[in-house]
Amino acid sequence: MQTPIDITKSTRETPSPMVYVEQSRKQNPGVWIDIEKPFLWDVPVWLASGKMQSVGVANNHMWRSQIFPNEAWGRERDIQRLPSLLGNGFWTQEIYYHI
Repeated sequence: MQTPIDITKSTRETPSPMVYVEQSRKQNPGVWIDIEKPFLWDVPVWLASGKMQSVGVANNHMWRSQIFPNEAWGRERDIQRLPSLLGNGFWTQEIYYHI
């Protein structure tokens, strides 16, 4: 990207992240767009757009010293089936394989 996309007037829900995808593509048609975490709510829409190049499997919920026990801002896993400590990692992997 030549210049950053201005997201300072955004709220959590508006505008759609796809607005920024389009702005990024207009600025640089070859821009690489990554889905940070596969459990984020908008992932199905982003995938359906065909405009994403990758999905983060080793995301910022996984540290060397710990794994965050929740899916902040995303679809929560069934903690009975995928309990902590490794539940978030297995949930990420499961979604990735479905993709």
